[in-house]
Amino acid sequence: MKNTILDTTLTPQNYFDSHCHLQFPEFDENRDEVINRARAAGLSKLLIPGTDFESSVKAVELANKYPDYIEAAIGNHPYEADKSTDAQMAQYEDLIKTNPTITAIGETGLDTFRNALDIQIQINSLTKHAKLAKFYNYYLIIHSRETDEVTSAILKILQEQKIEKVIFHCFSGSQETAKTIWSRGYKTSFSCNITYPKNEALLQTFKTCPASLRLLETDSPYLAPQSQRGKRNEPANVKDLLQYL
Repeated sequence: MKNTILDTTLTPQNYFDSHCHLQFPEFDENRDEVINRARAAGLSKLLIPGTDFESSVKAVELANKYPDYIEAAIGNHPYEADKSTDAQMAQYEDLIKTNPTITAIGETGLDTFRNALDIQIQINSLTKHAKLAKFYNYYLIIHSRETDEVTSAILKILQEQKIEKVIFHCFSGSQETAKTIWSRGYKTSFSCNITYPKNEALLQTFKTCPASLRLLETDSPYLAPQSQRGKRNEPANVKDLLQYL
């Protein structure tokens, strides 16, 4: 079993960004500065997930550049689910075999919001990613957008595949759904949108989450905290998020 920051319990003394997309072009002009600011803010590590094969490769390259500080996850976002052919999944497996900085699979999942892809294509992609995560005993990073019904469908697939290590990234569902997730030992990761005025219920869900199943993330460059709405988000904001909570 590979060591990963995702096994760590979040504390005021040890905090990290469990989901940031520093490989995205929004960071091309000052990526190293952003990473240095994260270190200066006290973050112990960063995890960078892919959303397709190209961004997964870039995540791995960043992790290999900063092997003491960055971990990578690889996989296809639901918007890219039609790319999850057997040939591409074999490419992902080749990456795993040659890059020890990969510690998770994802982000993958289901998304019925502004996603033109048929739900069965998304289910097939999620299932393939789940099998890959299980084979290598990696965490599976789940993207679940908008509805508790979608999350329920994901939970059914995870149960069918007997998946034990799961993170629901940028969780925004109901407290009832969160309790179902926690009852299976799965983790929920909360982002800076928890600071938005309309998300009081989400804040309460965070407060009831068992400490061992609770993570923080920025989902950078998206979802800047309320004090920076409209700006590019970055990992250093985890420190401010932790202080807010």
